Amino acid sequence: MARIFCVTSGLRGMLYSSLELARRLAADGHTLSYASVPAVRDLVAAHGVASLDLETPVPAGPVAFLREDARRAWPGRLLRIAERRDRAIAMLDFDTFDEQLNDLRPELVLLDCEMHEHIVAAATTRERPKIALLNSFVSIWRRPGLPPPNRLAVPGRGWKGSRLGMALLWWILRLRKLGRRQWHRARGAGCDRVSLLDHLARRRGWSLRDEIDYGQWLIPFTYRRLPYLTLHARELELPHEPADTVSYLGPMIPRERPETERETSARRVFGDVLEQLALIRSTEPEARLVYAGFGSFFSVTSNLVTRLIECFRGRPQWQLVLSLGDAGLSESQDLRARSAEFPDNVHVVPWVPQLEVLAAADAAIVHGGTNTVEECLLKGVPMLVYCGYETDMAGTTSRVDFHGLGIVGRHSDSPTTIERHLVRLLVGNEFEAPVSAMARAVGSYEERRVAERTIGDLLEAV
Repeated sequence: MARIFCVTSGLRGMLYSSLELARRLAADGHTLSYASVPAVRDLVAAHGVASLDLETPVPAGPVAFLREDARRAWPGRLLRIAERRDRAIAMLDFDTFDEQLNDLRPELVLLDCEMHEHIVAAATTRERPKIALLNSFVSIWRRPGLPPPNRLAVPGRGWKGSRLGMALLWWILRLRKLGRRQWHRARGAGCDRVSLLDHLARRRGWSLRDEIDYGQWLIPFTYRRLPYLTLHARELELPHEPADTVSYLGPMIPRERPETERETSARRVFGDVLEQLALIRSTEPEARLVYAGFGSFFSVTSNLVTRLIECFRGRPQWQLVLSLGDAGLSESQDLRARSAEFPDNVHVVPWVPQLEVLAAADAAIVHGGTNTVEECLLKGVPMLVYCGYETDMAGTTSRVDFHGLGIVGRHSDSPTTIERHLVRLLVGNEFEAPVSAMARAVGSYEERRVAERTIGDLLEAV
């Protein structure tokens, strides 16, 4: 068995997925070390994973230097590019990360694919371990028949789904990325992030320009030769042939996670809802449970949620469990303040044990986050998606639509329209077959130990 070092930035989607991957690899007999930012130290430890603090700034980059440097006169900054780059690189302070790599001597380093400074450091460290990049998005590559993941586009449907339309969307993306890159280069006067990465790589004997590709979706670039491990199911993708460097490990969904006191209280509320639902179902065959969750950062408006709640006022046999996510956001605070106005069959909570709720739910209303979509599929729950349009949510929503796993709503939907969508999901079997088939495909990855076998193949590769 091998020594494996997993490094992530602490962002929650990647954090939970990578912790589940780490758990599975440790259970497979590997020696697993994990590093992330100090802010998530306790959470990582609560998952039973050996944790190291990642002292290098994340998002990586000498932020303090760049802020101070931007106040200086632009011509003088250009005349001192080499000196300024050396100062910026020194502020990254990779000595600690190098020491961690040298002390652990991992045979494989798993890195969040957006942690470019750490990728360069790991690729050029003295021990030269094997490296694989963790991808938490749907496909980020430009492939035939595949639109960019930030676009709500279904192949074969409308102009965006035509071959010409998808090609045009990629060209628009490339032009925007080019403009953004040139703007940051000019604004940073030679000390923008990409220039600093190139400087760091050259100082450590690595040609970054030979390794990277600006033509894909991810900002600022992807890597041409490093292997990517996508933490989702390939069956959920739109039809395309993945690049040779891409492997799908299947969804990494922790079956258990530590709870805060607030979350424990929310679990009790959900238990009460289940008891109510059982009583209603004993006399009302049309009783249904609907779950609505829009992510930790609440990616829809309170106005849309208010219209959603109105649907349940005239449907007392339906129960709605509404998770508000971060209670500190103004949208969720507004809804919480008005919760006394909601009908008795609407239950507002800050958090729910999502897998347990989905196991009892008949339908889910979600924002298009890939982890949430795959949790719905694992439990065989059809979805009404109101896309949050952050990162790759539009691409995930397109995949739900393409595979017939639910309905894509519009944020302007009236209560009547929302109710009509829910009736389609809750009555009849329109979505039963495609959802059941996808549930089997998504669930099979863990049963077939795809992640463990893929990692084993990487370790054995020359």
